[in-house]
Amino acid sequence: MVSQQNNMKTVCFLIPVKEDRRVVERVTNLNKALKNSKIPSSIIHIIKDDDFDYEINEGSLTSNCSVIISKNPNQVGKGSAVKYGLSLNESDLICIIDSDESISSEEVIKSCELYNEGTFLYGVRIYHNSSEKIRRVLGVIQNLLANLISLKGYIQDTQCPLKIIDKNIAKLILDNLKIKGGMYDVQMFKIIQEKLIPLKLYPTLRSDEETSILRLRNIILGDFFDLIKIRFQKVI
Repeated sequence: MVSQQNNMKTVCFLIPVKEDRRVVERVTNLNKALKNSKIPSSIIHIIKDDDFDYEINEGSLTSNCSVIISKNPNQVGKGSAVKYGLSLNESDLICIIDSDESISSEEVIKSCELYNEGTFLYGVRIYHNSSEKIRRVLGVIQNLLANLISLKGYIQDTQCPLKIIDKNIAKLILDNLKIKGGMYDVQMFKIIQEKLIPLKLYPTLRSDEETSILRLRNIILGDFFDLIKIRFQKVI
């Protein structure tokens, strides 16, 4: 797949969310960052796994930005929500991010502006003066296990909440994404590696989030078994 410099086409910011009202502030900050960007048109698409009402002030949005909120009708899970969002996508580029500001909206916009068509851009977190020592250690363990169990080439940060693809790559991922939980990122990398799609790193500073939640049972049990599944699932 030939890499071409992106001419700033339409961008969909895909945000999976479950019972997390921080997404409202995320939308506000994305909108502010978009005002001075080179992105001509964008959609912020929130895919929720809950029945919360996320009240977005659409009157404050820039003229070239709109917000869509969709309920995931399938089984709950972050991977399931992302897959559903990809199935609805009509934009040229898709930027998959989290609902919090651990990766700033300014950095998200900048990474979109630097994206090269035909590549898979992923963030690599830089922990500068971070106090979240447990999260960082668990992140290192997760990344090592993902590379040892599921992947062929080494990926520096499988779990960074910043990934950008074009609509053609999105179709490949949509056809192959099976993991419904948090390890869907790893399966995306497996698909990219199998299809020989070029990878591009984007180093980004990670900010601590006081309300961020660690689900240790999922990390220790569920995620491990998902990594085993990824290893043996075929990419079509």
